[in-house]
Amino acid sequence: MSKSLLRIALAVAMLFTLFVAPGAKAQDESPTIYVQVDYMKVASGSEAEYIDVEGSIWKPIHEARLGAGTLVSWSLYAILYPSGTNAEYNYVTVNVYSDFNHTENTFSDEMVQQAHPEASDTDINDMMARTGASRDLVRSELWMAHDLLQPSNPAKYASVTQMTVPSGGDSAYLQLEKEIWKPIHASSIEAGIRSGWGVYSMMFPNGTSEPYNYGTVNFYDDYSHIVADFSEQVLTASHPDYTDEMWDVAFERTGKVRSVYRSQLWQLIDTTDSEDAGN
Repeated sequence: MSKSLLRIALAVAMLFTLFVAPGAKAQDESPTIYVQVDYMKVASGSEAEYIDVEGSIWKPIHEARLGAGTLVSWSLYAILYPSGTNAEYNYVTVNVYSDFNHTENTFSDEMVQQAHPEASDTDINDMMARTGASRDLVRSELWMAHDLLQPSNPAKYASVTQMTVPSGGDSAYLQLEKEIWKPIHASSIEAGIRSGWGVYSMMFPNGTSEPYNYGTVNFYDDYSHIVADFSEQVLTASHPDYTDEMWDVAFERTGKVRSVYRSQLWQLIDTTDSEDAGN
């Protein structure tokens, strides 16, 4: 590998690149997808209780929403990095929709009763109280997908990067992702290194007070692949005609159109698409 390609590969590997619908077929076409991300803070020692609340109370409700056609998928992730008591949040739930209108009223009383047919009103009130006691909802965001390479199965790991694109720079950034980086991600998927990729813009909240407004994700089935992604094989296969000078220009262009706010590593704990996602 040339020094230029090696430098680029190492630099890109450090920028771990919000969310596709698990279970969808791999494809180049990008359907309109909206993603609600809820960031949860769970107290130390309460993790098992929170995971049980999500699995026993809420997962059946999400499956009822899935059956009603108002939801594409639901997933629960644990944040591996950052971690510790000072972390702002340590779990994330992801709700994926194919219709913006479905994000208004995410579930109804009828769906709760369908999910828990034997539950009384008191039981349901107790479920809601147990939910509130199990975690603090730190923040909610709504994202829209712009480009996707979707995994065929739920991936165990998601490398998530939140980015800042300057005002007026949206087109330039999305064009860069499509022309330069999407072929690299596709080449990595073809090589069996990663299983999916997507780029998203944050719809709400928005404004200059928000520290990031775009996000990308890389999905992996194998933990070791997270740091062994951008090989010479992957880079050459993605852009076989690129010279070292062209790679230099591409990498410089990338740095100009966006800045990386934060990168995190998430592990899938549960999802509506798998009974044993966290095993």
